[in-house]
Amino acid sequence: RNPLFFREYSASRDEHRPGTDSSSPLSLKTESHLLGDTLREMLQARMEVCGIKIVSFELSDLTYAAEVAPMMLARQQAAALVDARDTIVAGAVRIVDGAVRRLAELGHCSSAGDRARLTTNMMTVLAGQTRPQPIISLSDAEFLPKREG
Repeated sequence: RNPLFFREYSASRDEHRPGTDSSSPLSLKTESHLLGDTLREMLQARMEVCGIKIVSFELSDLTYAAEVAPMMLARQQAAALVDARDTIVAGAVRIVDGAVRRLAELGHCSSAGDRARLTTNMMTVLAGQTRPQPIISLSDAEFLPKREG
C-alpha cells in the first residue's frame, strides 16, 4: 500500500508530505492538478494488470461561497427535521391506533369523547418535542372533591 496524504484546503505548510522532498503538503485548493496526476499514476499502476489505460483524472472543488454555505446547511437541517418529525408522527399514530383498538376490545374508552381525549393526550406525549407535564382537567366533575354545605 502506498497511501497518499494531503489536506483538502490547507494553507498550513508545516506538515511533511510522505514520499517527497517538499516540506509543504498538497492542497486540493491550490494543487489539484498535482493531486490528480499523483492519483492517476497510483490508479494506473493498479489498472495495468487489467489492460486499462487511464487518460485523465481531474479533481474539482465543489465548495460553496461563504454566504451560500450557511443557507445550504439550514436547508439540509430543515429537510432532516421534517423527515424526522414525519417518522415520529407516523410511529405515534400507529401506537395510538393500537392502544385505542386494544382498549375498545377490553371495554374501556367506549365513548367518542374518551377516545378523542386518549388520542389527543397520547399524540401530545408521543409526538411532542417537550417533556409532557401532567394536567388535571377541572372541567370533569368526577375529579372534583365533593363540597359540603
